[in-house]
Amino acid sequence: MALVASGLAARGLTVDVVCVQNGGEAEALLSDAVERFYLGCGSWRDPRALCRLLRVLRRVRPSVVHSFLGEQNILAAAAKLLCPGFRLVASRRSTDWGVGAPQHALERAAGRLADMVVAPSQRVMEFHRRQERLPESKCYVIPNGVVIPPLPTPEARAAARTSLGLPAGAFIVGTLGRHVPEKALDLLIKASAALPSGVVVAIAGGGELLGEHRALVARLGLEKKILLLGHTSRPEEFLRALDLFVLSSASEGSPNALLEAMALGLPIVATRIPGVLDLLPGEGWPLVPVGDETSLGKAMARLVASPVERAEVATRARRRAEKLSIDRVAQMYEELYRSLWEERR
Repeated sequence: MALVASGLAARGLTVDVVCVQNGGEAEALLSDAVERFYLGCGSWRDPRALCRLLRVLRRVRPSVVHSFLGEQNILAAAAKLLCPGFRLVASRRSTDWGVGAPQHALERAAGRLADMVVAPSQRVMEFHRRQERLPESKCYVIPNGVVIPPLPTPEARAAARTSLGLPAGAFIVGTLGRHVPEKALDLLIKASAALPSGVVVAIAGGGELLGEHRALVARLGLEKKILLLGHTSRPEEFLRALDLFVLSSASEGSPNALLEAMALGLPIVATRIPGVLDLLPGEGWPLVPVGDETSLGKAMARLVASPVERAEVATRARRRAEKLSIDRVAQMYEELYRSLWEERR
């Protein structure tokens, strides 16, 4: 959201960002041209959230409002009922949506009130179109975008390892993700036992299962092979330190961490899930079945042992990421917003 907002502002649009809670780390990604508003509420369920959002909307009088998460979709749809005049774009980020039947019902209602529903991949869009019985005419796919940085130099890679306390001379396999069930990091931990000595697996991310995964590493006797780094506020620096990026997820909408690794020219191994299949079209990518520990271990070991294949996958991944640059994605959003507003007129 922050990257899209900044990209739109760079294209000359007036962009405001409204946060239900106070700003987090992503705020640093917003350009100075983007005005911020904070509702100061713990969640969208706070009865003050809707009133405060309405005050912001009456002040800025937007042409288009785009809500980026499920709960915010509900809040924005309620605002549209009470303060019509703008076009509403709702988001569906993944196939994991809502918590329980009441929220599912509210999100379906919010989808009906929206003028357009956007998903980051065709498979995610199809899931919600079927689940919510959305008409095809209001379903739209815009992929996640990524900043394309310069390829890291050996010096930058060494500096990143030093900063993060990672071994300078090891081959480092890594992933960036929260310790939650859908990321299936326990699968990666178990599969790492198949990697040869001298390979270190680094996992950056916090989450509810971090303690459980630390215990799993100890139980398997892999403390020297697997480093659980916890939450990082420097994801790009972590990715620069890696030799190989792995995504073990069982479910993703369109995995940003994988896309960011590709943009840095890293070779990748990933599970064959809908969000990944949309991100990596065609054949020849090192993809493995969901939940298959053996296949994941073999795919990682094969790339560790093959510099030629790693280089081929890395080059192909970088080229694919360049087609999904944030500039191109911001242009897609601008075209959607303008078409919705022109339809109204």
